[in-house]
Amino acid sequence: MLKYPHAPLTVHNTALHYATFLHDRRYAGVLSNQSLHEARTMKFATLLNYVFLLLTAVAFSQPLHARENESAEQKQKRIRTLVEMLASRNPEPEQEDRGRQIVPDNYDRRHQAVVYLAIHQLLAEGSDAFDVLIEHFNDTRYSYSYKSPQGNFNRTVGRVCGDIMSRNIEPYDGTIKLLTGAQHSMYRDLHVPIEDWWKQNRTRPLWEIQVDAIDHAIKFMEAADREKLPSFYSEAPKLSPEKFEKGRQENLKILREMRLSISAAKEPHIPKSIDEYLGKMILLPWQKPD
Repeated sequence: MLKYPHAPLTVHNTALHYATFLHDRRYAGVLSNQSLHEARTMKFATLLNYVFLLLTAVAFSQPLHARENESAEQKQKRIRTLVEMLASRNPEPEQEDRGRQIVPDNYDRRHQAVVYLAIHQLLAEGSDAFDVLIEHFNDTRYSYSYKSPQGNFNRTVGRVCGDIMSRNIEPYDGTIKLLTGAQHSMYRDLHVPIEDWWKQNRTRPLWEIQVDAIDHAIKFMEAADREKLPSFYSEAPKLSPEKFEKGRQENLKILREMRLSISAAKEPHIPKSIDEYLGKMILLPWQKPD
């Protein structure tokens, strides 16, 4: 069975620390038992961090324990709380030309720890969260900023909801190597809105959907021809034949192992993040300022 693949404990629990320091109680009772376990076992370098972590564990213990017997109504309410947590309490950085941003002076990076935690927990909720995520596809509130080769840009709550849903359906995204832009449509037809796709697939268990997606990805990688495929993005040159073939073989290994694990457990794989191949979440409190 797959282990709960959160971000490294140092990162995940640093997020818990910052959220606790802010006394932001929106996340109380909505995080997973695994998150609580990580928070209790993680050892920070300083006594101050340890105290904050201990307070977090004590505050969470009762509501998290109660989650084991939560009703469907309680679960949906908790998921809605998590989606609300995707909306940052920070003002949105101003977007300039060529991917440049002006970050407001009152932007508090610690608030982004709450957004980070909500993303990870919603990934762990799997298909139970899909209907609520779809409801927020048009939510234009600011969620977080990310860095890509084209510059720094903002993500809305609606876009983040779509990314969480897509990553759960195709859990290998962000894990396998990016060889070509054609990888983005290895499974779903991107011309079909994901909410319409879900109407046709909502009765299927998520682990079964993931295996189906992985089978399509394996078939794509087995037949991948560097000469016939575009680069991974328009401004980039193609990978060398050697790098392309090495990446193709590594991708097949990852995909086959992931498929075997999901099929054996009959449980969905929980993605590590919604970071893109070339786009990473920024302005987090534990990151060094640019």
